[in-house]
Parts: sequence; structure tokens; C-alpha cells
Amino acid sequence: MYNGVDPRSGLKVGIETGDPREFTCIEDWYEAYRKQWDYINPLVVRWANQKKHLQNAYYATPFHDVLHPDVIKKGIQIEAGGCKYTSTIGVARLRMFADVADSFIAIKHLVYQEHTLSAFFLSLQRY
Repeated sequence: MYNGVDPRSGLKVGIETGDPREFTCIEDWYEAYRKQWDYINPLVVRWANQKKHLQNAYYATPFHDVLHPDVIKKGIQIEAGGCKYTSTIGVARLRMFADVADSFIAIKHLVYQEHTLSAFFLSLQRY
């Protein structure tokens, strides 16, 4: 939505995908999102894998681990493979997909169908 720039810091954190105020249809938004996703997703996955490795090596969580039956059964801490479902990033991603879909529907309806809002107005919305 901000052409790869974090609106809080002004730092470039993504790739340039165009100014949304110049988008003419919802497909332009889809394409920009897809390009940003293709760019950022491998970075997020790499970060999550590094975090998991470091947490496993330096930050044991025994009190948290014993709350999971798989860990008790296997006798292995969560980050070492003791629990079937270990990633909280997965939960965040599932929520993110719903938010993205809701946002696309709202933009399509309000900007391109009803003409209630303009993409210019959306570009003014900051955190």
C-alpha cells in the first residue's frame, strides 16, 4: 500500500510496486500484493527458521514445554521437535490471510464499485 516503504520510519522495506493512487482496478492491488508477498515471504521464513534455531540453542522453555502432551510423551522440548505444532507464525499468517481478503473486498467495493473512498484517501491512512 505504500510502494515498499514503511510509513512509520520512511525506510524502504519492500519492493516498489507502484503508487496505489494510480491503480485503476482491484487487479492492480492484487498484483502489487503478490509482488510484495513474493519478496517478503522468503525473508520471513528465513527469520523464523533462524529464530527457531537460536531459541532451541539458547532459550529453553521447560515450563511452557510441559503443557504440551507431545513433549511429555517424547521427552523432547518443543523447539527440538517435541511438539507436532510449534509455530506461532502459522497462526499469525492464517489471520493475515483473512485480513488481506477482507481488505481487498473493502477496497474493491468502496473504491472501485461504490466510489465512496478514493485510493488517495487510503494512502493517507497511517498506523
